[in-house]
Amino acid sequence: MLAALASFGVMVSVMNLSGYVIVEHHHHDQADVFPVIGAHVFGMYALVLVVGAVIDRIGRPVALAAGLAIMAVSCLGLLWLEAVATTAILLFGLGVGWNVSFVAATAALADCTRPEERGKLLGFNDLLSAMLGAALALIGGLALDSIGVAALAIGATVIVVAPVLWILPRRALSPA
Repeated sequence: MLAALASFGVMVSVMNLSGYVIVEHHHHDQADVFPVIGAHVFGMYALVLVVGAVIDRIGRPVALAAGLAIMAVSCLGLLWLEAVATTAILLFGLGVGWNVSFVAATAALADCTRPEERGKLLGFNDLLSAMLGAALALIGGLALDSIGVAALAIGATVIVVAPVLWILPRRALSPA
């Protein structure tokens, strides 16, 4: 659930704040927001038909870690890449990383529940994820406005890396 919360919360906050980053901090036109958000949405859903099969093949923990790592690289890239095209690539990566990590997290949650409790757990996870996304968008907006893009990029990266540091050692300790 920690990975699902980090994945969804960071995706929502960075996606929502990226328009402000592009227009205000990188001094681009308002029209430049569309290709960036379009690339992000494309990344979120373009590979949906293959993501589940990939997650089943490589396993939930590896998929969780990989998706969160892709998100971390994409968020950290906002520190150095300011062009519209490169920002679009970063937000595409954010979308792909979210797709992989959130689907893997949801599948892992479904795997550890009985059918009669699954809906409650997944609904609770979605509720917490949405609330965290809204909170991070608000906090991220304040940090972005007062500190700058570095606050958003580094903060988002730390949030998605933290679950990876918890998931991978547990995977190494678990029997094959």
